[in-house]
Order: sequence, then structure tokens, then C-alpha cells
Amino acid sequence: MKIQAQGLSTYYETQGDGDAIILLHGWGADSNTMRPLLKYLKNNTQKLKVISMDFPGFGLSDLPPTPWGIDDYVQHLLSFMEELGIPTAILLGHSFGGRVAIKFAALNPDRVKKLILVDSAGIIPKRGINYYSKVFIAKTIKHIKIALQKIGVNMSSVKKVGSNLGSEDYKQAGKMRGTFVKVVNQDLKEFMPMIKSQTLLIWGDKDESTPLQDAYCMNTLIPNSSLFVIEGAGHFSFLDNFDAFTKALLPFLGDHA
Repeated sequence: MKIQAQGLSTYYETQGDGDAIILLHGWGADSNTMRPLLKYLKNNTQKLKVISMDFPGFGLSDLPPTPWGIDDYVQHLLSFMEELGIPTAILLGHSFGGRVAIKFAALNPDRVKKLILVDSAGIIPKRGINYYSKVFIAKTIKHIKIALQKIGVNMSSVKKVGSNLGSEDYKQAGKMRGTFVKVVNQDLKEFMPMIKSQTLLIWGDKDESTPLQDAYCMNTLIPNSSLFVIEGAGHFSFLDNFDAFTKALLPFLGDHA
């Protein structure tokens, strides 16, 4: 199904009846990634309306009109909830979806019943000399290309220069590169102590994208939070070990399960 939120056509799937739980996918993914969880919750809970949405720029939803930051996605989620008549919801965010959920919960505490963060983004790692060297080289190459283009140099001969310097997410972002740069550079640690809702962190101990140390940091900063670690699971811990994930999730949902 689709709904207009902030003037953008937004795709979502929903099953069940009751209090809302909204599943928020990670960067480069969409509601397809969350479908196993949507079906599981529909079949194993009796008091939940499970909703899985495609963020703007992903899946079947419209592209943002300009590069968006986290605040734009937070506002879009708020608009999405209002359009569907959802006053409060449980939020479950994976990776980038967790990033949106963190700031949403911090700024809209009265709209979030419970918060589940799965291998969530939101903490900028400490940068080493290699990182800053790559950034400097990439910016230098960009300026060189602009200069060469101005004097009429055929850019087909130099377009691949520096193409291996970005992350895989950046390389594959396409029209969403501007958005990727804006969202990935915001550290959300200052917002974590503002979260009022009970929070469950679920993490794979082999996660290399958002390492386990990020989970320990969030667990310290978010007041009413607990951490469940899934051994042997990576960044998609809910898919790597679905049984362990659901065993941690269902007790946290409590009366909603």
C-alpha cells in the first residue's frame, strides 16, 4: 500500500490489529528485508499491528526532493504516523532505521511506547589517519577534476580516478549519495540520554558495520536500556540467527505479545 506523507508517496506493508509496531529498515534495504519479521510478529503476537515502511529513496517510495538529513527522516516518520492515525508506536529500527528511531524517540518521547535498536547506527567511530588521508585525497581529486573540466579536458579518461576511495554504501548510493553523506556524518550520542522509553538493544557480536562497542556505548547513554548480544551474528543479526533474535524480542514486547 502507499500513502502520501510530506508530499511523498510512501510504500508500506501492514498485518494484524492492535497497538502499532513500526519496522524501520537499514540503509540500502527496504521493507523486503523486514518481511520475515513482519510475518513472524503477525503470527506470534495477538495485540500488535505490524507496519513495515520504505523510507523515501528506498524500495517503492519516492526519492527525497533534495538530499535529506536525519531530521528530514524523523519528520517523515512523524508525518507517516499522523497520516495513518497512529498516536504512539513501538519502533524497531535496524542500522540506518535505528539512527532515525533514536532521534525520533529523543525528540518525540510521547509518541514512542518502546524502542528496539538492532545493530543500530548513530555513533560516529573514531577516525584514524588512514580515514583522513582518504578524505583529503578524495577532495583533492574532486577539485582537480573540476579544474580539468573547466579547461576542456575529456573527463572520460580521468573519471575512474579516486573511484575506490569511498565506502561500498557510498559507491552504491547513486542518487542518494547526498543524503548518505548528510546522515552518516551525524553523531547522535547527545540525543541518547533524552530517550524516555524502555529500550532493547539487540546486536550481533560479529557486526563489523556497527561494532559491538557501539552497543555498549548506547547501553550506557540510553537510561532505561538493556542489551542482548547474539553470538556469531553479524550486522543483520535478526536474519543471521532469527530464533535467538525473536527469543530476545518477544519477552521485551510483554503484554503486546
